[in-house]
Amino acid sequence: MPATQGPRGRSMRDISCYYKQSLGKVLSIHQEQDTMIINFKRIFVIAIYVEPLTPIEELIATIMSARGQVAPGRDIILARDLNCELDNANYRAKELMELMTEEGFILVNKAEDRTYVAQSGSSTIDLIFFKDHNIMLMNYSVCYATEEVMIKKHCPVLAHFNVTKMERREKYEDTHTSR
Repeated sequence: MPATQGPRGRSMRDISCYYKQSLGKVLSIHQEQDTMIINFKRIFVIAIYVEPLTPIEELIATIMSARGQVAPGRDIILARDLNCELDNANYRAKELMELMTEEGFILVNKAEDRTYVAQSGSSTIDLIFFKDHNIMLMNYSVCYATEEVMIKKHCPVLAHFNVTKMERREKYEDTHTSR
């Protein structure tokens, strides 16, 4: 999704989703202003950007709207900059975690693995969730040693999943998803 230029000349609202071809054929891509939903043959990937200080009700509505685009029973990876501080035990984070748990999602991130680093502080706001039994998290890391962090303040996040083939669930195929 193309970025727009913010008031200070920096790009904003850019959503990227990098994946290996082994994830399968892209059947469709649905884009809205701050959401991208990619329908692969075996899985949906939802990338969402939520502006800082967006009320929790709007964050939940955005997630549920994107979730509504996915057929029931399909495997889902939902990720990106939700601007909800996982490392700060506040009402906003509590409400998000309750919703995602009720919807059957599993959080990949650890609160202590900061994904946003700035002079004013750091927090865990770039979150990854997955849902259903055909997805297995293999490993997860936040990449702190990259030049990109010095420019963007957001650390790249890498999650490595195994997604079972629907036809032959006993055989796994490696896939990578990154914010």
